[in-house]
Amino acid sequence: MIGKVYTQAEIKSKGARSDERSYRFSIFDAVNGYARVLGPFEGYNDFFLLRGGNADYLLFLEYTCGMACAQRAVFHRFKGGAAPVVIALKDILDLSRLESIQRRLLSVCVDSDGNFNTERVARDAAQQLLSACPYVLSFPKKGPGAVLFKVINSDGSDMRLSVGKTRVSPRALLRWNGEKLIASAPGEENEIFLNGAQMGIFF
Repeated sequence: MIGKVYTQAEIKSKGARSDERSYRFSIFDAVNGYARVLGPFEGYNDFFLLRGGNADYLLFLEYTCGMACAQRAVFHRFKGGAAPVVIALKDILDLSRLESIQRRLLSVCVDSDGNFNTERVARDAAQQLLSACPYVLSFPKKGPGAVLFKVINSDGSDMRLSVGKTRVSPRALLRWNGEKLIASAPGEENEIFLNGAQMGIFF
């Protein structure tokens, strides 16, 4: 499944060196449906397998990290022997119980292809002057429990997920029902300071 969505074209778009061996799995956990790929780029790429009744879904979660991390999340649906189909964020994330979050997220956290993306430059031109995406996604490395976090940076910058500078506050719990991620309020909203250990747990 990873080979069908993480193509040579995807690799080339990162400006990779010709030495393909520089791409490697640092984690491959088939039992829990999780893998991480490292390569000649800043950041890392995570893959999460989401099982469904009629189809399975593979989430490709890209972290572009330099001084801080930005996120792009692409959901691929696999059904039978057909080629994978990309599912837009609005069609796989149900935030109907949290309408104010839904409106904001779908206006400033979606790229021109309909994927979750925290990078302004990836949006349609009409949305690029809007505010920065205030959210990030955290998917578990084992078992259920995905979370939509709000990002709080002490200096007010747009830089995301900076170790030692960023706090994240849970805004929605995301439960996979086999077809969609269903959001609900998290209850207590304790902020989490992203030191090195916490960054590794949540991202």
